[in-house]
Amino acid sequence: WSAASSPPPKGAQQLLQVMATRDVARGRDLSKQLRAAGFDAFWESVRAPGRDEEIVRVRVAVDASAQALSAAIADLRRRGFEPVPVTP
Repeated sequence: WSAASSPPPKGAQQLLQVMATRDVARGRDLSKQLRAAGFDAFWESVRAPGRDEEIVRVRVAVDASAQALSAAIADLRRRGFEPVPVTP
């Protein structure tokens, strides 16, 4: 995890990736906005495989129950995102 991000909470069983970008500031800002909107959002910086570039992934931790997951996906879509379920 990058120094300014925080890992997903223990017990979170599903992650949704909201965005991946090369713009670190954009990723950080989106993570802050999502947290302010009530999402359990965080960002992490990773190196693209085989490349020397940094990618910032913005993710949201969601309770794995079908109802909570569906509600989170619907809310993120209303906000203009296409969240993708990912594994940690």
